[in-house]
Amino acid sequence: MTTTITGDEAYTYLNYIRAGNYFDLSIANNHILSTLLIAAFSPFHDYSEFMIRLPNILLLTVLGIVLIKDVLRNFQYPIFFLVFFFSPYVIADFWGLGRGYATSLFFNTLGVLFYLKSNENALIKANYMFALAVVANLTSLFAFSAFQGLDQVFSTDPIRSRH
Repeated sequence: MTTTITGDEAYTYLNYIRAGNYFDLSIANNHILSTLLIAAFSPFHDYSEFMIRLPNILLLTVLGIVLIKDVLRNFQYPIFFLVFFFSPYVIADFWGLGRGYATSLFFNTLGVLFYLKSNENALIKANYMFALAVVANLTSLFAFSAFQGLDQVFSTDPIRSRH
């Protein structure tokens, strides 16, 4: 949190949040879900780096709780999840900035965790999480499409083959 505001963060705040252009896609710099989350926190704390970055910090906290709980409960998921998400480089450069990439990673990771549960309800939730990841960052559409394609090709589970 010691990094001064970046150009992308300032642009997001000034041109999307302050101007009320939450859904402006005239350039590929607006991460809509992240913009909406930052706007939701704006009334509580006037413009600051902390306020812009707070949604991603909270999402990292929630993700950490989910990952730690799942890893400690059944060790089904590799410890890689914890090492990756809590690496100082990932925290500082990814979660520590008010951009849509971390928001997208949050929903993509939850999607994968739901997908690994292998029941129909969890698969529906996984698809919702992947859809939210795409809204957070349109680049996630490529990952979502690839994931769906690979799931269809390699799945031998009858539940997965139905969607």
